[in-house]
Amino acid sequence: MAVLFRTYPIPFLGGVWFPLRHQYKLPMKGNRILLAEDDITLACVIEEALKDVAVTTIVAPDGASALTALRENPTVPLLLTDVRMPNMDGYELVKRALIELPDLKVVIMTGYMEENPPDAVLQAREFRFLRKPISTAALQSLIVELLSRP
Repeated sequence: MAVLFRTYPIPFLGGVWFPLRHQYKLPMKGNRILLAEDDITLACVIEEALKDVAVTTIVAPDGASALTALRENPTVPLLLTDVRMPNMDGYELVKRALIELPDLKVVIMTGYMEENPPDAVLQAREFRFLRKPISTAALQSLIVELLSRP
């Protein structure tokens, strides 16, 4: 059984609108991701936005905690991570996570798009960049799209 979701334009905190209209089918159970984000306010906004599309979020405040959470939850199919975090940055997190979970899908959020990710990060099965500030509609659409793929 699957649930059909439609995403429509939703304003982000800055009032940015993204005209999205996509349909994705997600299974009823097992829609979990790991979010590594040190900004608690942004983590809460992301978690709430993903609840609206039936995605459960495991939140880790830094890269080291996120790696531990991935080890404890090896069936999580997607990692959504910030780049700049304490204890371990997002690139190092992705590099280490892919060694243990080579099929992990990766979305990296950053406000510093001039950086080039290390080659190890680009080896992810599915890899996307999101530039901050993030539109909730664009985030929902991307995450649901990636989770709906095998």
